Amino acid sequence: MSSASTYNIKLFLFLLSISCTLFSQNEVDEASLYIQHDEVVGVENTNLYKGVYYIQKYVMQEDNHAFFKSYDFFDGSVTYGGQKYYHQQMKYNIVEGQLVISLKTSSGRNILVLNENRISKFTLGPYRFKKLDNTNLPINTTKGIFEVLLENKHFSFYKSYKKTVFRKIENKSAFIKFREKTKFMLEHNGMYYEIKSRKNILNLFKAYKKELKSIKKGNSELSSNQELFTYLLNRVKVLIDEENKSTYTIENK
Repeated sequence: MSSASTYNIKLFLFLLSISCTLFSQNEVDEASLYIQHDEVVGVENTNLYKGVYYIQKYVMQEDNHAFFKSYDFFDGSVTYGGQKYYHQQMKYNIVEGQLVISLKTSSGRNILVLNENRISKFTLGPYRFKKLDNTNLPINTTKGIFEVLLENKHFSFYKSYKKTVFRKIENKSAFIKFREKTKFMLEHNGMYYEIKSRKNILNLFKAYKKELKSIKKGNSELSSNQELFTYLLNRVKVLIDEENKSTYTIENK
C-alpha cells in the first residue's frame, strides 16, 4: 500500500473519531484535537516536515548563543501554513531569523528550519511571537518576527530581537561572541511607531500626559525600558477605558 493511501486512511479514521466525539460532546478542546491529529497522521505527513535541515554555523555555549533566551528548546506552539501545531520543541535563532524545530519521527529526531513565509505566530514557553509584514511599519524597521508584549483593543506593543556576531581576541585566542539588540514597536489606530523613550509614549497619548508624567524609570519595579514602557502603556489602557466608560454613561443618561 502506498504512503499516500496509508495517510488517507489514517486521516479518514481520525476525522471519523472527531465526528463521534463532537456528536457526544458539546465542547471539545481545540488544542487536544490538533494534537490528536498530529499523533494519528504522523509528523512526517504534516506541513512542519517541509522545512529544511538546520545547520549550526557557530560554536555556542549555554551563556553565549544565537537564540532567544536559551540555547535549549522550548515547549511551544506554531501556526504554520494556516495550521496550528501544539507541544512542539522549538527555539528561535535571532542571528539568522530562523524558527528551529525538533521533530520526533519514527526514525528519530530531525532538526529543521521552518519557512518564515509560512509562519503566522508562535509561542516559546510563556513568550508569544507574531509576524509583522504591515506596510505601515516605519521605513527603518525590518518586517519579520516580533514578540507580543501587550495586545488589547486600543493598541499592540511589540519587541523585535537581533543578535550580531563578532570575533573577540583574548590572550591571543579568538572566539565568537553574540551581541543582542532590541527594538520596541507600538501599533495604534493602524499605524506603527518605534518607541525609544518614555517621551514617545507621552507624545502619542497627549490627552493623558498629565497622568503619565510622574511615571519614570529608576525604582526596582521599573528598572528597564521594557518594564517602564509596559507599565506606561498598561496605565494608558486603563485611562482610555475609564474615559470610554464615562462617555458611554453620559450618553446613555
